[in-house]
Amino acid sequence: TRPPTPEPTTEPPTPEPTTQPPTPEPSPCGCQCLQKRLDDAACEQSTERLSACDSYNTCYNSTSHTLSKTWGDICGPNGELEALQNELYAVFRIECLILAINASSGLERHNAIDEI
Repeated sequence: TRPPTPEPTTEPPTPEPTTQPPTPEPSPCGCQCLQKRLDDAACEQSTERLSACDSYNTCYNSTSHTLSKTWGDICGPNGELEALQNELYAVFRIECLILAINASSGLERHNAIDEI
């Protein structure tokens, strides 16, 4: 047993009442005043953004300068890299001399010294 089916009505449904947004009260300072407030807020946001970017640029430039100086101290002329290379070549020459001294015959010794 099914419940009875309601009979269709010929009257259109009653529309639900709509709520209108509240009407804004007129500003006591007028449109120019409101525009000035908007402009001030936009300028403040831009100023804060520029300030943040300036801080970053200052930090980046300082770090970049330090990196360039450090690179020059290590890899530039008369830098640490050149001094380390000179020390390494001296170690190689000492190693060759030791091999020459340890050579078994005089001819091998002479040839090893000539290679230095």
